[in-house]
Amino acid sequence: PASNAPSARVASAERDRWESQVLAALNRVKHYPREAARLRQEGISWICITMDQRGKVRSVRLHKQSGHRVLDQEALAMASRASPLPRPPASLKMLRIEVTVPIAFSTRILDGYFIFLSISRVDL
Repeated sequence: PASNAPSARVASAERDRWESQVLAALNRVKHYPREAARLRQEGISWICITMDQRGKVRSVRLHKQSGHRVLDQEALAMASRASPLPRPPASLKMLRIEVTVPIAFSTRILDGYFIFLSISRVDL
């Protein structure tokens, strides 16, 4: 119904803001593994983070490998270091929320070391 459209827009904006906050929290704890940088290893590790309503990371698992074990290990460690993540908005009324995040390790972007993070979906 049309009366639900404004509340849906607000919920979407809240979710977008929260996703940005989660990305910022992960970005603050990023490290390009020294060994991988020395060997110029690059790749994208996909991780699934399960968190509770307070943002506490309950589990993290590798969804798709980057092709380099050290990069995959760093991607998994990032989620634990960032916990607790920002609290999900009230519109996500789930006890546990799963976020799938691609973490790209590249030595060619910016000053040599950059990790691009984005939340690709929130599984409800």
